[in-house]
Amino acid sequence: MKAANDLTIVEGKKKNKAAPKRAPVVICALIVTLVIAGWVYRRSMSQKEQYSLIPEAPELLERAGPCPDVGGPAVSRAYELEEAALAKLDRYPFHAADGVKGYELLQRARSCFISGNDAEAAMNVEVKLRQWKTRLEQRYQNHLIRLRLALDRDAYADALAETQSLQSLLKGREGAYSQWLASVERRLQPLAQ
Repeated sequence: MKAANDLTIVEGKKKNKAAPKRAPVVICALIVTLVIAGWVYRRSMSQKEQYSLIPEAPELLERAGPCPDVGGPAVSRAYELEEAALAKLDRYPFHAADGVKGYELLQRARSCFISGNDAEAAMNVEVKLRQWKTRLEQRYQNHLIRLRLALDRDAYADALAETQSLQSLLKGREGAYSQWLASVERRLQPLAQ
């Protein structure tokens, strides 16, 4: 049955043949929306992925080599090294790299005390080494954790500060982690402003 205004009655319902079809427009809009959502998601994932490929952080404190002297000269060198180490460790709150250097000098002092057969002085230095090792490694681990958290939260200013702190602690070190820190610092500087 046809009505005068071009309506068709199908099983008791009216259907207007002249009405435009909306299905293709809706489908196109849905496809465009999904493409845009996918692009945004992929872009945000790629920024997070660049930080998720963090190389393994190196050990902060390396072992010192043996003392080049033996006997009396070794003990003299040990006292000089201990004095220089304590001066560096005093500067540690202001410059983290001095703390690491001071620890290395203190290790060499212990080695020279042992070479010079001064067991008591070697034990005194060993106590200082244990204290400083704990302090330095705790600070290092804290910076590693804070950097990871800042990157995960997109807190660029905090991530930049932690990156610079880690670079200071690892000053003079080469390797994949140091290169990664330098790369992250370059990427974060414009974002942190």
